[in-house]
Amino acid sequence: AITLAAVNARVNGLPHCEFVQTSWCRGLKPMDLIVANPPFIMDGQNRSYRDGGRSFGSELSLTIVRSAADCLERGGILALYTGSCIVGGVDMFKQALAEVLREVTTLRCSSYEEL
Repeated sequence: AITLAAVNARVNGLPHCEFVQTSWCRGLKPMDLIVANPPFIMDGQNRSYRDGGRSFGSELSLTIVRSAADCLERGGILALYTGSCIVGGVDMFKQALAEVLREVTTLRCSSYEEL
């Protein structure tokens, strides 16, 4: 994924991008932008490329949101593309996200869109 992202950046004329593999930003300087498209379904076989974890598949996405507080420069942006399980008409990810944002006061959600 990192190699493909680096090639994509070069092809699109973005020479100042840096791509690294890390565990939740450990050892990295704060960033202006984090773009994430993690797995967001529940997979009974726990395949890492599919399984987003507990909470209807949103556990990994919520972990990324929590981690962004420590990884982003002030005013930085987290662009997170994820799925949300709708249960009884309730957007479960949006509900959990609101709880996380109450805990992590350095973050705010400026846009939440359904595509």
